[in-house]
Amino acid sequence: MAKKPLVLFVIAVFITRISGQFNFTLAGQCSCPMKIEPVCGSIGGIQYTFMNRCILNCTQHDEENDYVFYHYDGPCCRQQQCTMYETPVCDHRGQVYDSKCKFEYAQCIELKQNGQHLAMNMDSPACQCVKQCQPTKEPVCDSTGRTHSNLCAFMNAKCIMKTVFDKSLELDYMGPCCENLCSASGYGSFPVCDTENNTHPNLCAFLKYRCRLTKKLNEKTKVGLKSFGVCRHDPEEFLKANVTLMNNSIVDKFL
Repeated sequence: MAKKPLVLFVIAVFITRISGQFNFTLAGQCSCPMKIEPVCGSIGGIQYTFMNRCILNCTQHDEENDYVFYHYDGPCCRQQQCTMYETPVCDHRGQVYDSKCKFEYAQCIELKQNGQHLAMNMDSPACQCVKQCQPTKEPVCDSTGRTHSNLCAFMNAKCIMKTVFDKSLELDYMGPCCENLCSASGYGSFPVCDTENNTHPNLCAFLKYRCRLTKKLNEKTKVGLKSFGVCRHDPEEFLKANVTLMNNSIVDKFL
């Protein structure tokens, strides 16, 4: 009998490794049995594997956990870290997935929630134009601001966009998208003015604008940062605004 807690602990550790997160919340507050019958649920949108349904129900009744939901029996399906070089795939229903990695995650959920097997079908109309791409890192940016690992991956996305959604997707420029250059939250909300008298909502927006010009022209743009604040075309108004000028060399380090 002395070995029983150790056995339960070992089993719990095993389930933790195959399911990601294992939740023992309130295990001792509801007189739940110490039995391993895992169920998958979520708290505030984050999935956890609970040791059994009793512990999940107990967590639901806790006043601080208003967003606890049961999903299915068994450990939660674990989504692997997908690589940027994976080719899109289709299932037998015609649904398109960005990668085999994401398909396998959906396959696991479909089996546990509905008891049905989700089969891969690359002959689906949505995937007939998909090509197998080489794992080369030569990023390109499309017209929606999304970065693709290489031109082949972009052509796959373009094909699926047209076939499935009847929408066009174009190549904007070579290299990673400038949208990933910075986040506006780290640059404040104070507007800035460039040397062409264009006002940008913040410094981050200006950096992205300058980045796009550089990549589309395939040469370093001469557009620089003129001042903080809204552009003032009247020199006298500009002086009255007492706007601080910023040296363009400071901006260069972000590009």
